[in-house]
Amino acid sequence: VDTAGKIKEPLLRLTQLWRAYDARSASGQYALRSVNVLFGQGPLQAPSVFNFFSPFYAPPGEIRDRGLVAPELQLATEFQNTLHTNLMFLLTFSWNSENAANLDPDLVYIDMAEEVAIAGDVDALIDRVAEKLLAGQMSPTLRAEMQRILTLVSATDVVLRAAEAVYLVVTSPEFAYQR
Repeated sequence: VDTAGKIKEPLLRLTQLWRAYDARSASGQYALRSVNVLFGQGPLQAPSVFNFFSPFYAPPGEIRDRGLVAPELQLATEFQNTLHTNLMFLLTFSWNSENAANLDPDLVYIDMAEEVAIAGDVDALIDRVAEKLLAGQMSPTLRAEMQRILTLVSATDVVLRAAEAVYLVVTSPEFAYQR
């Protein structure tokens, strides 16, 4: 069992997506409200000097059975995971450069123009998203699943196909895992 990595905190997953896709708002503001609810943590709100989770936390199951700890998983509740997945859905399908003109000027959106431009080619699209979000390291399993799903989206609906590709990666375990 590989014990060298950890699960990235939800806020770090969001900022990674923002950096990879040149996130911005029309106003230049980065209005992100209710951070403590969305991510289970907020600026200057850590409950202890150990941050937002106990250094001794071990979730039930194999991790605890092996005598290991995974403090960052203390934030990975069903509620928090659902909120995070929903936020990623909004960012990829609605809060993107293709819809920027219709968004609140303070709303941060991601720029998917490069992905939209190549979305007619499923393999090129997968390669581009993998390079931006996974440093080019995508498992054959995730690649095959993305190919299967993306070919179901019409090649003429390039915005939907691009958004789906980004969403599939940012909600994958591979994106959440930091080595």
